[in-house]
Amino acid sequence: MTKLMSRQVDFDAPPDRDGSYSIKWSKFPKDVLPFWIMDMDFSVPQFLKDDLYAAIDQGFLGYALPDDELAEIFAAWLVREHGWQIDPEWVVWVPSIVAGLRQTAAAVCRPGDSIMMHAPIYYPFRGIPHANGCEALFPELIRNGDRWEMDFDLMQSMVRDDTRLFYLVNPQNPTCRVYSEQELLDVMAFCERNDLFVCVDEVHSLFILNEQLEHRCLAPLREDLMHKTISLYSPGKTYNISGNCCAAAVIPDPELRLKFRSGNANVKKPLHRLSIEAVKAAYSDTSDYVPSLLAYLRENADLVRTAIRDIPGLQMAEPDGTYNAFIDLAAYEVGDVTSHFQSHGIGLLNGANWGAPTFTRINYATPRHVLTEGLKRFKAGIEAL
Repeated sequence: MTKLMSRQVDFDAPPDRDGSYSIKWSKFPKDVLPFWIMDMDFSVPQFLKDDLYAAIDQGFLGYALPDDELAEIFAAWLVREHGWQIDPEWVVWVPSIVAGLRQTAAAVCRPGDSIMMHAPIYYPFRGIPHANGCEALFPELIRNGDRWEMDFDLMQSMVRDDTRLFYLVNPQNPTCRVYSEQELLDVMAFCERNDLFVCVDEVHSLFILNEQLEHRCLAPLREDLMHKTISLYSPGKTYNISGNCCAAAVIPDPELRLKFRSGNANVKKPLHRLSIEAVKAAYSDTSDYVPSLLAYLRENADLVRTAIRDIPGLQMAEPDGTYNAFIDLAAYEVGDVTSHFQSHGIGLLNGANWGAPTFTRINYATPRHVLTEGLKRFKAGIEAL
């Protein structure tokens, strides 16, 4: 494998996490390598750090609100990366993707309604219905070889008269699927048939590892249904700034946008000055950082794929997108995944967190020497079974 380095980041040289208050590196003892959370072990790009340094040097870090320019920069990014032309007026800034999901539920659902989403799914989704007095419906994705697909017959059989909202993740976390245009059109047809709002999390839209695929934004595929859509974006994952970031909710319909703004106090809170500067820098980026990052992740994905397929009985979803490997451990009686693998020096979570109890997930957005050692410890954990 080649040594890949952007002009912005050396991906083989991890930042020093000591004293950084890192959730990822604080969960387990120091001798355990953590692969459990979607947090990259790469430095923030230099151009972005320079903009943050300039903001700090100005000396003002008080209450801040995003200006019109930020929405215009984001709208230009959306055209540049995904070919979707929006009105900047459609953009509502929220503290995070998860805050946007909560806000959506508050805007379109009443207590007692139900919200549908697939299983497995990124675990913060799973608690949102209950927090809003709603019930969650979890139609399972079906495995077709090494890919996961939506079962529209199952979805139709589970939808109810009180179902108001459908959550979609594309690219899908944790199954790594990048949905085709036809699958997304089928989602829109399903929502139209059942009079559902749809909220799509597209935070991993730039993490397309299979070069034969492309990310398609959901909402513009059916302009006649855009009034029922909320699309969420954030550069937090791409630029490793999730702890200092905010998210854009694209809401074409003015009435829905008003309900979204008024449904929860989160959108009325001022954002952090450095979050605004970081997002502005990220959505203005035309450097070699993202292409170089994707090239590095593709090689890491190949390394993981080879290692997992060399272990008898393990199955892994094909890594179309995101930067995690979703691995089925059903052939082994692991018991408590976290404690078992921790005893072998690698920090993982049980797939029950995503609604898939026999699975675990390995985040391979880490320097290659760290990944190689982690895979070695993972294999030792399997062999111990």
